[in-house]
This record gives sequence, structure tokens and C-alpha cells, in this order.
Amino acid sequence: MDPIKPSPELAAVAARWLNALKNKQRETLTNMFSASEHIRYIGSSFNELWSGQILRNGYADHAEEIPEFTIENDAIEAFESSNTGWASWVGELRFPENDAACVERFTWVFVLEHGVWKIAHVHVSNPTSNIEKLGVEHTAFDRLISAAKEEFSAPSGEDTATVMFTDI
Repeated sequence: MDPIKPSPELAAVAARWLNALKNKQRETLTNMFSASEHIRYIGSSFNELWSGQILRNGYADHAEEIPEFTIENDAIEAFESSNTGWASWVGELRFPENDAACVERFTWVFVLEHGVWKIAHVHVSNPTSNIEKLGVEHTAFDRLISAAKEEFSAPSGEDTATVMFTDI
């Protein structure tokens, strides 16, 4: 199995897609999707679930309906392994028309087709707190991170040991 490695190339491809979306570059948006019938798009609205040729034919029209926006406070990372890659982006979209802003998250899955990275899957989400959605707050990762921080920040003069296990 090929190793997973960071991919500046796919980060640039994802940024190019966001730029095409922002600037309503219809042909670019359509061309960036894979030719496969198995492509998927999951948007942030309930009914935004599209696939295959319908996605390729309709996405440019969907993009036209998005009000003008600017991008702020964004971060992107991407990875690849062999002929597959993925990227994630988190940022704030600001809509000058009504001075609204919202945090958005995009993820992409890419496939290498004839030497060109193409989009096989896009997922867009708007983060909402678990308290608001579920009535409970998930804290498992917070507890794990706190415990790790406590373990590695022992008081001065106290001995600590690190044990590493490896399977060769």
C-alpha cells in the first residue's frame, strides 16, 4: 500500500475549485468533476444530494444562484495516496449583499484520471454545536486531549517516562 502524504498539488486544486465557485466559472467547475457516474455532491441544504451526469450538468447553475461572497480566515490541507486524494477546507464566507457571514467546511475526494486530478466527491457543511443539534455536548476528545496535556506537563522536579511500542 502506498503511504499517505501531504499534497500541495491537491490543496491547489481545491483552492482552484473554490475560486471557480466564487467567480462563477461555469466551464471550470464542470470540467473539474470526474467523468464517472459515481461522483457525488452533498451540500449544506437538505435537498442538495446530487450524483453522476445530473451533478455535472447542473452544478454550474447551482453555483450561479450563490450570492457574491468573499473568503476570510481560511485554511486548507490535502493528502494523497497513489491515484486517490482528499482535501479539507474551513473558512468564513462573507456575503456583502446582506453583510452576513458563515463558517463553511468543504471536503473533496479526488481521483487521478489520465494524469489530471478530478473531483469524485464534494461535501459542504455548516458547523452547528452538538448542544443545539442533539441537546448534549460531546467531550470525549476534549478529555483525551486534556489528559495528554496533563501527562506531558508534569510539575518541575517530577520524573516522567515515555514508552513507545512498535510492531515491526
